[in-house]
Amino acid sequence: MGPGIVNRAILMLSGSYYIPTIKAIARLIYTNAPGDLQHEELARLRSTMPWSQPIDMLAEKIGIDPLEFRRMNSLKPGQPKSTGRTVEQWPLPELMEAIRPHYDRARSEAAQLQSQRRRD
Repeated sequence: MGPGIVNRAILMLSGSYYIPTIKAIARLIYTNAPGDLQHEELARLRSTMPWSQPIDMLAEKIGIDPLEFRRMNSLKPGQPKSTGRTVEQWPLPELMEAIRPHYDRARSEAAQLQSQRRRD
C-alpha cells in the first residue's frame, strides 16, 4: 500500500490551487506497523490541510475575503496540478459561488458571536 499512499499524497499536494513553481520530493519508509485505508486518507489530508491557514493569512494580508482568494487562485480547466497532470474539468470556482450566501451568513453570525463574547 505504501507507493499508493505516497502517490496519493503527491497528487493532492497542491490541493485545488494552481501553483506553477511547486516541486515535491516524497520518501516512502516502511515500518513493521500494519497499514490500513485510514492511513491513505490521512496522507491525503496531511498534504492538503497545511494550505488552509496560509491561504487565510495571505487573504487577510492583502485584504481579500478568504473564499474569494481561494476562488481567484483555484485551478482552471487546462492548468496542471502538482503532478503535472492537466485538469480538463474543475468545478470548484462555480461551487464556491454556489455556497457564497451560506458562507457570508456563517461569517456574519460568527462575527456577531465574537462581538457578544464576554471578556474577563
